[in-house]
Amino acid sequence: MSAYAWSIGAGEVNISKEIIAADEYRDELTVQLNAQTLNGADIVYLGFGGDAVSGEGIAIGGVGDSVRMLGAKARLSVNVICDAVVSGGIETHTSLEYRHTRDYPAWYHDKPQT
Repeated sequence: MSAYAWSIGAGEVNISKEIIAADEYRDELTVQLNAQTLNGADIVYLGFGGDAVSGEGIAIGGVGDSVRMLGAKARLSVNVICDAVVSGGIETHTSLEYRHTRDYPAWYHDKPQT
């Protein structure tokens, strides 16, 4: 698992901001809200593969809330938008076999069975 931090600063309020880039090898993604001005008052909206839109899509409502994506949606870029200054964290799981093992399918199938 890899972990990242994200935030929306004072000058970025009400602007869709990319918090993690697309990754065609990523299998799982969890986005969590860690801090906001007034807990539960300002909802964070997520957009996948495009801009986040206030009032639409997946929402994170309060501190400690998280959203977990698996499969194809986890591979897209993630954007956030909120009416206030907020911050959070991201955890990802990436399939390392395909990314770091050269010729993975051929290598795996040609491996002697034990």
